[in-house]
Amino acid sequence: MNAKAVLFVIMVTCGAGAYWDLTGQRAPLARLMQPRQAGAAEGGYGGILELAPGESITECRQKGRITVFVFTLTRSMACVKLQNLIGQFAQIRPDVAFRFVDVSDLQGQEGDWREYLGVDVRTVPHVMIYDADRRLIAGDEKDGKDGLKLLYEWIGKEHERYGSGGQGE
Repeated sequence: MNAKAVLFVIMVTCGAGAYWDLTGQRAPLARLMQPRQAGAAEGGYGGILELAPGESITECRQKGRITVFVFTLTRSMACVKLQNLIGQFAQIRPDVAFRFVDVSDLQGQEGDWREYLGVDVRTVPHVMIYDADRRLIAGDEKDGKDGLKLLYEWIGKEHERYGSGGQGE
């Protein structure tokens, strides 16, 4: 191969990679595996909050922070286990905003709360993960649990990287 052809291949590869990165089309886990943001837990950020009455998901996605919404039922063991795991994870990643939405009180009002929240929660826990630019990275849908699977994978990878709150990379 001559030098021009090699240079062309390098430029196309770099250009495609830059486009891929700028448009947020990287693999979902790669979009989450960002270094911890220094000071993100300071200044009233608070890592884990319940969605307050009257708040919508759109309002609660925080610009500049990864935001994870977890829809739960108080009597679900799977939800309780996930909440405990997220509590530990928040110690490692205090820069991530977690928003819990307990749908227990909303049962029987199915049409209203689905319309209000803008989310079609069929099973719990139901997870939606947004990046720092408020774009959806992954979310559970009626036929799949992509958001939940990605959250578990991310928690595992961060535990490998940081351990139980260590400095990591």
